[in-house]
Amino acid sequence: MKRLLILLTLSLFCLTSYGQTNEVAKMQMISAIEMTNEYLPKSFGVLSLDRMIVQGDDLVIYITIDENQLDLDAYVANLAGAKSSAVAMVVGESEEFGILLKESGLNIMYVIKGNNSGREDRFFLSSYDLANAVDKETGLNELIIQMVFNTRNELPQDWGDGMVLTDAFIEDGYFCYEVMIDEASLSIQALKEIKSMGTSMEEGMLGNFASVTNPIEKLFLKYIYESKTGIRYVFWAETSPERVSFNLTPEMLSGVIGNYSLLE
Repeated sequence: MKRLLILLTLSLFCLTSYGQTNEVAKMQMISAIEMTNEYLPKSFGVLSLDRMIVQGDDLVIYITIDENQLDLDAYVANLAGAKSSAVAMVVGESEEFGILLKESGLNIMYVIKGNNSGREDRFFLSSYDLANAVDKETGLNELIIQMVFNTRNELPQDWGDGMVLTDAFIEDGYFCYEVMIDEASLSIQALKEIKSMGTSMEEGMLGNFASVTNPIEKLFLKYIYESKTGIRYVFWAETSPERVSFNLTPEMLSGVIGNYSLLE
């Protein structure tokens, strides 16, 4: 279902601002679903996503399964036994969609139909259970998600020394900065050589955090620290197909931030 989830996320990206009321989030969800329904039904192997609608306080998801490959009763029992897997069907790899779904306060009702028997079964996930499952599925502080969108709204950013911030996103538990470099000032090859020499680059980056005095930057570090998120810098150049990444793990950041009392 990844392609459909990407479509849903793009629809929501144009509409979303986090920290809003349930009613606003619900209206945004309805708009995104209406846009997505134009591409349904769509088959994903053993199941087909037929349509999604919002009825009252429920997000109703209609699914048809291929009973030649999957037993209807077993499928519904699996959803009931693992609520996080039920959420993952909709949230998938999109943390942004999961957060908005949580903020909308909607329950989820799966209406699951067998393609041969025509039998229907239903599985209900309350907004309370949904919120807990989404938290588990996304695994990141909502404030970190908000900071991604805040950063994207200010792109591109000239960082000086031939570096321009071109994107920000969350990946594998890291707050990622995508940075374009001017190879007249710093080459991809030079970065690769630095990376091969060990952690000197990361240590230099950590040193910069040690001397932070700007209140906004300190607040950012506070959220990073509390959410146990890492920071990743992904360098690229228009003249090279290669990318070079440097990771500051949550453990590395925790040590530096704690040692220099940046959270006071």
